Amino acid sequence: MLVLICDSFTASKKRYGSPKITLDLRAQGIKVSRPRVARLIKQANLKSVIQKKYVVTTTDSKHTYPVVEDHLNRQFNPVKPGQVWVSDLTAQAALLHCHW
Repeated sequence: MLVLICDSFTASKKRYGSPKITLDLRAQGIKVSRPRVARLIKQANLKSVIQKKYVVTTTDSKHTYPVVEDHLNRQFNPVKPGQVWVSDLTAQAALLHCHW
């Protein structure tokens, strides 16, 4: 049983713990309980590698780049067409909009 557990552990790049190894062994048709697998893993001194979750970072607010002055003071009401142009940054691309 320990050889099968070690094989499953190695095949998972040392990432699987007792719950997933138990499922893997059951998929192979071997009847085994999770506590038994956990006990054998502990006896063999196998430790799973815990991978940090990926965290999405969208904005670097601590940058050292100059910040462009806001000339419109968020007042987007021009008197005539083509007077005010603003940009809208989206996840896909920068889009230019003309406010009439």
